[in-house]
Amino acid sequence: MYINQIKTFGFRNLEVSEFNPNPNVNIFIGKNGHGKTNLLETIYVASKGKSFRPGKIAEWRCQKVESNLPCKLEFILKDNNHSHKLKILWEEDKKQIFLDEKKVTSGKLLQVFPTILFSPESLLSIKEGSDKRRTLIDEVLTSSIKTQHFYTQYKKSLKSRNRFLKESKESGQFNEILFKSLNVLFLNFSAQLTAARIDLLFKLSPHIKKAMSLIFGNELKFDFEYIVSDRLVKSWSPKEILDHHEARSVELKNAELSYGSSLVGAHKHDIKFILNGQDVRYFGSQGQQRGLILAFKMAEVLYRFEQGDKPVLLLDDVLSELDLEKRQKLVEFLSTFETQIFITTTDFIDDVKINGDYYNINLGHIELNQRRND
Repeated sequence: MYINQIKTFGFRNLEVSEFNPNPNVNIFIGKNGHGKTNLLETIYVASKGKSFRPGKIAEWRCQKVESNLPCKLEFILKDNNHSHKLKILWEEDKKQIFLDEKKVTSGKLLQVFPTILFSPESLLSIKEGSDKRRTLIDEVLTSSIKTQHFYTQYKKSLKSRNRFLKESKESGQFNEILFKSLNVLFLNFSAQLTAARIDLLFKLSPHIKKAMSLIFGNELKFDFEYIVSDRLVKSWSPKEILDHHEARSVELKNAELSYGSSLVGAHKHDIKFILNGQDVRYFGSQGQQRGLILAFKMAEVLYRFEQGDKPVLLLDDVLSELDLEKRQKLVEFLSTFETQIFITTTDFIDDVKINGDYYNINLGHIELNQRRND
């Protein structure tokens, strides 16, 4: 699948924009704050029905657009002999998605329009908190219809359980029967999500090792650990994982009632990335940390192609975050895939040869600069 046409009206600072991207590589050059990331955000929103940025849907609206006019994104997608028209309308905090004139949910987009985002934020995932590393894994899980239900069912059950604990704390009343009913579902979904994450990490590991060898040679050996309540559980069976969840729920029951929120579950887990036997978060250099996350994203590409997907790749100012050698390695790697790529950068990329269409973005206006096909 590739994007044949993009039309925007009232998205961030892009206001009104229309262009036909190259089916292979597109490079967007512009100063910070001029709309490069906004453009990639439109593609991400069109593929997932949500943004990779925090904030509300209402914040997508360009302030220059009259409040009575609906904002929209329109895409024409092509795949072999098929063509799809995708449209997203939004106002305030409500959005509507239409695929070929039929209203659809965000989940449907995953089947027809997969994407993978490389961003400076993803390069920081190693150094930051455990929530960033969980998000890294869950983004891959939720990119597939086959595995996204593990995540969505868990999030729903967590929300219900947290609401119950909060209301119990505020009212001073506790319904034991209702709690047990919520707990059974919650703990099962938590154990299923945990097992799905570990299974995914095992499937990604060979690809991560391959990507690591491309970036660093054979000097670094990769491994991972999955942490539940300070226990290493990646070798546990699904039953052992569930048994541990149930035991922790009993241990933390009073603390959860006092706190008014869930202290056990997959939202509390951590993932360690290991290089040469050591946790790279604490013992890896900045170059090793960035190289590892880059390898993870490269592994995601390999994994998704292995699953039969051909995702559109979005690289938001990532090349400027990497040294010349890693830029060259990444571009060489990506060039082996027959898929559409969008790259943003603040400066013309001269030290790495990239064939494709080059655009300038200036205060939300997109203009073709040149086509390179050396």
